[in-house]
Amino acid sequence: MIIDIVVQGDLDTVPAQYTFQYDDVFATSVSNTKRLLSNGYRININQTVLLLADMVVNLARDGHNREYIQQRVGSLIRPEQVMIGVPEMTRHLEFKVGTNCTITICRPILYNNKKS
Repeated sequence: MIIDIVVQGDLDTVPAQYTFQYDDVFATSVSNTKRLLSNGYRININQTVLLLADMVVNLARDGHNREYIQQRVGSLIRPEQVMIGVPEMTRHLEFKVGTNCTITICRPILYNNKKS
């Protein structure tokens, strides 16, 4: 299965595009990224998109509707688990899973705009 993702941060930036093949390499990458998180490391934008894609695919495969998937994905990653700038770079994501499923996620990582 192919997963195509378009990631948009600020409106004045060019969207990033990712394509993943849902296979053993993908699963190993997801596992490695989860291990980093469990060891207290922060993950980068690529690893963040990888984890989000994994969750979207698994929930879609289980037959959950778009609203449920959007809600669950929004609770997967906390701002303190990602590198600086990742929440702002992932304001709008569009996942195309296979040939007939498109899911849009807005602000999957809630962040605080306030300056301390």
